[in-house]
Amino acid sequence: MLSIYGWSPVRADQFEEWRTRGCVPARVLRQEYGSWLIQLNDREHWVRHARRGLSPITGDWLAVRSTLDCVEAILPRQSLIERKAAGKRPEPQALASNVDLAFIVMGLDHDYNLARLERYLILVESSGARACILLNKRDRHPAPDACLAATQAVSRDAPVILLSALQDNVAEALSGQLATGETAALLGSSGAGKSTITNRILGSNVQLTQEVREDDSHGRHTTTRRELHLLPQGWLLMDLPGLREVMPWTDEPVQVRSSKLQLELEELREKRAMRKRFLQYRDTKSRW
Repeated sequence: MLSIYGWSPVRADQFEEWRTRGCVPARVLRQEYGSWLIQLNDREHWVRHARRGLSPITGDWLAVRSTLDCVEAILPRQSLIERKAAGKRPEPQALASNVDLAFIVMGLDHDYNLARLERYLILVESSGARACILLNKRDRHPAPDACLAATQAVSRDAPVILLSALQDNVAEALSGQLATGETAALLGSSGAGKSTITNRILGSNVQLTQEVREDDSHGRHTTTRRELHLLPQGWLLMDLPGLREVMPWTDEPVQVRSSKLQLELEELREKRAMRKRFLQYRDTKSRW
């Protein structure tokens, strides 16, 4: 059963140590208020405790006690999508793990912004996942092909798909992007159409959707949790809440077009270095 959720021989090797300790493997399907809905080999189950220092997120593979009451370990993550947390403090916010492909959704209305797209692309590249750009709401723009060409020019080699989630066969439009057992995540602003895309692929209204404001196309946060869905096509999809602030969390040097983003990344690296020195100093003091 776990194989259709992405379990592989590599994962089995990583889990071997925990198997000898009597643990069972599981994947996090949903995270809510310090509790995790996990997929076991034969069923779903809620776990409400984890060892101190562990903070599982949606997409994680876990070692869980055989009594199914506590998370003992998080297996090594194949990828980790994280951003700088909202606000001024230089702290990371983990969004999703073990994602193979991130669909970056932008609506061709007031949501269309190539500068923000660059931030999303760097966010995905630094995570270890692949990126694919979805230009949604082609029916809402007078020249969608021009947007497609402009986006392809700055896509950093990521494929770009033009669609209308309300009019097109979304599953068919995305076919070929993922293999069986792979995991995709939907990234984008509130109102870009992520929940509509999820519903169209699943063939049911599992995600609440609402109309966006006409003046600026901003939407309410209809998706409030990160949840992993197994699709009829054989791959998995995670719809993430809309992001209002997009700042990649990476120390790696990256090529960027925007001078503003370049300055922000350099400033963030300096703040991260200061934070690291402070934490090391605090830990050293605590030993005394």
